[in-house]
Amino acid sequence: MDQVSVMAMPDHPRITIVTASFNALDGLRQTVESVASQEYPNVQHVIVDGGSTDGTRAYLESLGGAVSWISEPDEGIAHAMNKGIAMADGEWVLVLQAEDTFFENHSLSRAVRHLSGDGMVGFDVLFDKGEGGIERLPSRKFSRFTNYRMLNPHQGLFCARAMFEDIGGFDPKLRLTMDYDHILRAKFAGYGLKTVPQIISVMPATGISSRETWSARHEMLAEQAKVHRKNARNFLQKLSYYAFWAAFYPAYFVKWHLLRNTRFY
Repeated sequence: MDQVSVMAMPDHPRITIVTASFNALDGLRQTVESVASQEYPNVQHVIVDGGSTDGTRAYLESLGGAVSWISEPDEGIAHAMNKGIAMADGEWVLVLQAEDTFFENHSLSRAVRHLSGDGMVGFDVLFDKGEGGIERLPSRKFSRFTNYRMLNPHQGLFCARAMFEDIGGFDPKLRLTMDYDHILRAKFAGYGLKTVPQIISVMPATGISSRETWSARHEMLAEQAKVHRKNARNFLQKLSYYAFWAAFYPAYFVKWHLLRNTRFY
């Protein structure tokens, strides 16, 4: 079946996978191979490399027309992902970073059966902690809890490209929580989030947001608070965010240190 006829079939919507990478050649290879192994016939893989010096560019050149890519300096992960989304020609966009992989070879062919609407469709993600084991992160529907915490990892979140065109891409001023900010903006703009209890991908505990030090946790929480301030729509919501952080941050601080038996400085 040729590409034109596949793209015209309603049960084979075009899917764009966006991958941002910087000096992560080994992990990028894993992601590229995982996407290439999908049995689903209508996939575009966009790779945005930040001008790596580890041989990434030569590797991308060796792939020929199998992927769409650029390699040039960028202003961080959010900026790179926005470049990838601008290159997307799929109806749906999924972000898999270097080292992220699909759960199995028919993950996409199973997932597309559930893609509908103009918002987001969330699937479960396996969080590979290495020696710490594997945790299944379930997809969660929008609720009042979404207003306060990030509940859906982007590795399991298919977003309609039309939604990006409406509310914009990721905020390049955010280093760690640009995906949560984007989810909040989508929710407050009236978009829906359909959830499917089906594993779509595997996320290793090597990403910038998975670092297990208190300074890293503090940075993550501080940026989440910034996202709340940015997206508060009225005085009452600002007040609710203030109350949330007044209670949540001290409790998180104590729990984190007690569980790890670490010092408080």
